[in-house]
Amino acid sequence: MKEEWQKLSIELGNKFPMVLRYEREDPRSPPKITQAIDAFVEDALRDLDTTKLLYDPCRIEDLQRLLSLRLDRCAALREQAYRLDQESFREVLDVEYRTKTIAAGEAQLAWSRENEATLLKNQRRTKTDAEGRTTGDEASPVDWAGFFRAQETQVAAMKQELDAKISRLSDRDSPGSFVARHEMIVRQFSIDVREAYLIALALKVGLEDLFFIVDSEDARFPRIDDPKFLDGLIFWYKTMESQIQRLSERIRFGSVVIPFHQNDEGEGQRLMAKQSWLSQLPNSYFIFKIDYAFLKQFRIPESALLQGVDIWLDDTDSGNANQFPSSTLLLNASARLPCGENVILPPSKTIASLDPNISPAGLKKGFNTSPFGDWTIQIQARGARGETAQAVLKNMFLRLHLAWQDLKR
Repeated sequence: MKEEWQKLSIELGNKFPMVLRYEREDPRSPPKITQAIDAFVEDALRDLDTTKLLYDPCRIEDLQRLLSLRLDRCAALREQAYRLDQESFREVLDVEYRTKTIAAGEAQLAWSRENEATLLKNQRRTKTDAEGRTTGDEASPVDWAGFFRAQETQVAAMKQELDAKISRLSDRDSPGSFVARHEMIVRQFSIDVREAYLIALALKVGLEDLFFIVDSEDARFPRIDDPKFLDGLIFWYKTMESQIQRLSERIRFGSVVIPFHQNDEGEGQRLMAKQSWLSQLPNSYFIFKIDYAFLKQFRIPESALLQGVDIWLDDTDSGNANQFPSSTLLLNASARLPCGENVILPPSKTIASLDPNISPAGLKKGFNTSPFGDWTIQIQARGARGETAQAVLKNMFLRLHLAWQDLKR
């Protein structure tokens, strides 16, 4: 039975190349009707340059959303390919059934023609009485000639319908070209599986570096030559998603507001001494460093990560972080974060969060990076109304939006 199935697969694949195609990976292995879409994964991923991440590994939530979307699309396309394989094979089997039915009908007609004289001779039959005695002949109620004509018409109609169907299935540009439809699904699948792989690589790095979540024995990141790569990647992501969900229960958020300087010369909670502020003000370019020892006084743990940053301009010289400035200065500002990323900060006290959900578009860099290290803030030297930073700027406030794990839970 298995050998008959393999033989039929080869015959159908050769007979209907636009409907079915069979692949034989090894001369000793049985042929396959079409090709499982998972087999195209390695070709799609083999030439990718993975030495540099194309997605920001720090944006865990964004990566989760993007990866989930891509994996759903990959799974849906694979399901389409499976249904298409089944549909195409049903079509071919139907053609085979029709072909054999027509062949049987034609054979019957050929036999009828060969025996036509005998059949027509038998149109008359002997007439007998109740006692079985011959009394003459009577006409047969069967119209054999009419039956032959009807059968010929039926076979001709079946052949015409079959020829039209085969023509449609053999036309690559027709809707019945299953191979062309399958190739379109493969192209879409290749795009989505590539992006899913690149996103997953970034997510893997982010989880390891930020939250120390690594692969487990039960859920390892799949190799690209794994014949069940997509299933493996989906399972890996679902496992990581569960760990992220458990981790999110321990995440805490907080903000600290720090003046650049204070009027008094005490150490206090400030980013720089008054003299340092005055020396950097003429260039509107401020360099300072934030370390854990400094943020510790705000009860911020060393594991804290940046979620956003605000810069507030103050022309009131309050010098008090508890008295928020009411300035309406229109001076643009930019910041270079410790991670090396540059962000643009809107003027005045408008919030410039790194979280894209509550910030202007484009301020996505630096999310989930460490606040510890060297900072640079540059202020526009002259505002839109002609005011200069050196003349009107009395102080600035840096507000850090932070997140960290509550290790006590």
